[in-house]
Amino acid sequence: MHKNKLLVISFVAILLVIPVLLKAAPEANQVVYGNYYQYGEVVKIVTPVESDVLVAGGTVEVVAPVGGDILVLGGNVRILAPVSGNVRVIAGNVEIMGNVAHNVLILGGKVIISSQSRVFGHVTTATSELELAGTVEGSVRGWGNKVKISGTIQGPVDLWLDRGGDLEITANAKVNNQLNYQASREAIIAAGAKVADIKFTKFDYSRPWSASHFWFNWMVSLFGVLVLSMVIVSLWPKKLQDIASEAITKPLASLGWGALWAIAVPLLVILLLFTVVGVLVSVSLALIYVLGLLISHTLTGWSLIWYLRNQPKLIWLKKWSPLALMLAGVTIYHLLLAIPWVGWLIGIVGALLSWGAWLRVQKQTIKIFN
Repeated sequence: MHKNKLLVISFVAILLVIPVLLKAAPEANQVVYGNYYQYGEVVKIVTPVESDVLVAGGTVEVVAPVGGDILVLGGNVRILAPVSGNVRVIAGNVEIMGNVAHNVLILGGKVIISSQSRVFGHVTTATSELELAGTVEGSVRGWGNKVKISGTIQGPVDLWLDRGGDLEITANAKVNNQLNYQASREAIIAAGAKVADIKFTKFDYSRPWSASHFWFNWMVSLFGVLVLSMVIVSLWPKKLQDIASEAITKPLASLGWGALWAIAVPLLVILLLFTVVGVLVSVSLALIYVLGLLISHTLTGWSLIWYLRNQPKLIWLKKWSPLALMLAGVTIYHLLLAIPWVGWLIGIVGALLSWGAWLRVQKQTIKIFN
């Protein structure tokens, strides 16, 4: 339990400490002294960085050595060069081909630690698919669906697989310590695989999930919201500010409009379905309603951090870029939703508040054009 909390805290720390600043990329052959910050649709680090790399982008490639840690939020991430510190990544797809001097911590869809890579510390992952073909000097801990081990692991291995998940250990695999895994079925172990000791525990999926699985799902859902939030803050930064201001200055009015939206739209969708002409309108309203559900998390997180940004004691937040503010706000709000007993209530209030503020801003926009 203690280690699971540390895992979550580590990921949250990644998001809260990344002050993503929009900077021009350095010229080729120019060494970056100190930390390197960058954000963009495509971020490619082609020059050596003396200290830490903190970036966010749709596609991120590191092809030059990094002297410190790497912290990345992205869609597709490839680390091809040696890293002298830790690697911490939240991304859809991650591939590590360079050596890592310390630890690797990844939340992603598909993660590959290639045969060319050597991790001298520990590897911790929460993924849909993990392929470990390189060498890990320390331990491996992972949550996910499919895991394939074809490399060398010196330390102990602990794996938790989802329902229907598979663990495959190829003939090239060498696990020089105990391998513990929980799954619905036993691993596929090829002839020639070398595992010092293996322990299989059949997980009872009919029982309530453990804290480990809860936090795994929490991180996966956070990742999805963060990706959506990155897109929204990039496309509509001014609109987000208007929505936050409306929610903060007129919370009761926003809650009222949000409650009206939450009740009226489903009723309209049902009523319109009984008319031939109204079917198209009904489907359109339903899609808009679903869209509202998807972005309510983003809007509430943004409003929360915008409120904190305007507090005198937190004036230093004004130096943060919109993207950094969004990442921090959404993460804090996601943590609040995980509070036992009251998290659901916070979620309902947050959704109604953000919906209402959104509707009121849209109404004001329509009035301006009229």
